[in-house]
Amino acid sequence: LKTIAKTTRGWMKPEKCAVPDRDALRDLLSESDLRNLLHERLSYIDTSISMENEYTRAKEILFELGAKIVDTRRVIDFLKLESPLASKSLQWYLDLYSYLSTKFNTRNKIYSGSYPISWDEEKKRIFEELQKIKFILTNNKKLVPLKDSNKPDRLICYPQTVDLSEVNQLFTEGEIVFLHPHFQESTIIHRQQIDPGEEEKRNQVKDWFDNIGVRKYFKQAHIIREVILPKFATTKHMDYDDRKLYQFINYVRTYWSTIEAEIRSKNFSAGFSDEIKNTIKLKTFRYENKQKINEYRKPDEIYFSNRYGKSETMELLFDGIEGAYFLSPYYINREQTQAKKKARGRQRVEYSWKKFAEILGVWSSPRVNKREERVRVYSTEYEWLKREYSTRGHFVYGDSDSEDIVKIIEHCSNVDDLKENQQRLTVLWNSLAKNWKLYKDNQYCQIKYYWFYGSEKANEFETSSFLEYLRNAEWVPGSDDGFYKPSDFYIDTTKNHQLLGESVKFLKLKANDIFLRDIRINFEPSFERVLRELIEYRKQNNNPKINRAKKMETIYRFLGDEVNEIKDPEELNNRVQKIKAKFEENELIYLPR
Repeated sequence: LKTIAKTTRGWMKPEKCAVPDRDALRDLLSESDLRNLLHERLSYIDTSISMENEYTRAKEILFELGAKIVDTRRVIDFLKLESPLASKSLQWYLDLYSYLSTKFNTRNKIYSGSYPISWDEEKKRIFEELQKIKFILTNNKKLVPLKDSNKPDRLICYPQTVDLSEVNQLFTEGEIVFLHPHFQESTIIHRQQIDPGEEEKRNQVKDWFDNIGVRKYFKQAHIIREVILPKFATTKHMDYDDRKLYQFINYVRTYWSTIEAEIRSKNFSAGFSDEIKNTIKLKTFRYENKQKINEYRKPDEIYFSNRYGKSETMELLFDGIEGAYFLSPYYINREQTQAKKKARGRQRVEYSWKKFAEILGVWSSPRVNKREERVRVYSTEYEWLKREYSTRGHFVYGDSDSEDIVKIIEHCSNVDDLKENQQRLTVLWNSLAKNWKLYKDNQYCQIKYYWFYGSEKANEFETSSFLEYLRNAEWVPGSDDGFYKPSDFYIDTTKNHQLLGESVKFLKLKANDIFLRDIRINFEPSFERVLRELIEYRKQNNNPKINRAKKMETIYRFLGDEVNEIKDPEELNNRVQKIKAKFEENELIYLPR
């Protein structure tokens, strides 16, 4: 071959010639860089012939005669060498990122995390290769890859003006990496001298970095979502000791108010708080064969232990019953220790560990599980559900149940110690009554029923498997040391005593009316029940403790009120005739002085 190729070093043979696909590559990959990469000495073609001008035929001839193209593939291969990169200037890296941003234009994505629709499979493959190469220059002048398979929870950010001592102290494994400040815009760094050309490149690079996963800025919420939560979403949290895990969880607690503010301002979706609650794990203890076992569990699987307050009675409720997890006192113990240090003047923590655990979903009362899915109802299930005729089956959505409550009541049925059972089931009663609003607010007492007749139809019911179990199980302590269904009891009032006498069971436990009505405690007897009591009283009128006149007056008033509320004339007449017949048959008329 003849020396027919005009290069920057004179006329050479085509095989010693390099042709860049962009003129910017002449400075990005020097002839010395090409020698390191290709292990031969090449010279760039003269600037009058480049891939960007009209001499297409000349370029084709040069390639046919052995000239080497310098393109994105060469850049990727050069970045893999690593050692030549150590001597490159900050300006070189800015030029590198500027070039890559033009070759891998990441705009016009269909959705976050996808590739632009204009990319072919080859371009996607090369970009995925680039992501694994150490080409990101950090603030400590180290090179890191865009994606590190060994550190999937790592976060790359632009340098911040805030104090990073807290972050550096907490994350010591390279989970958070900061770009070199040379790539930050002058409006943020406040440079004394500004080069318009460089600043344009910084803007271009910043936009590209943001699209490939580098944060323009970072907030505590970003750290929580992208660094801390992945540790708990996988088994990686098991690699850390309690102290390190405490620091991660405490970071979430410290900035929980910040997270709430971000959600209010719509910088993060409302589902972010649920994401945290469903991912994070807290230290717990449980008992197995009378041995205490420590492990980490999700908040909604945990009960407060009695160390978190005198009102926390779940340890007492589950005493001797295996399978319950209790929040470790580790958190509150450390909180009290740190409170003494912060009393000297450091910032106040907004949420205590107790309050934070409540927000995450730790239970102070028996745990209930709500199934957020539609399930088919078979003929042997949901006997309490009033079903309609359906051509395609029956379905229930949002049903709730409580394995723990079932476990407690079944445990008591197998224990002969009446005093222990009375105490345990009284604790259960008080806990449910105290926290009933929580169960109602979280819709544990309602379901949606679907059936098909011509089209899909739906109806809502103010009940659930959880509520029906409470209504039908024999668990409410009576004054005779027995245990009964809630519907076996009447509210303990003077009026009910007068209407019913002492033959029925009166509820001695206290609770709010909503709870009592929901589990079907009787507030007053039915019309028929009072008539039956009146007949029995007439036959067994031998109790000297009862004020006969007062009792009869109360019964007459009750019957009169029942009659007065009837608006339909026919129904009213039927009711009156029924009363007259009963009175005449049983000689019930009694007129006191």
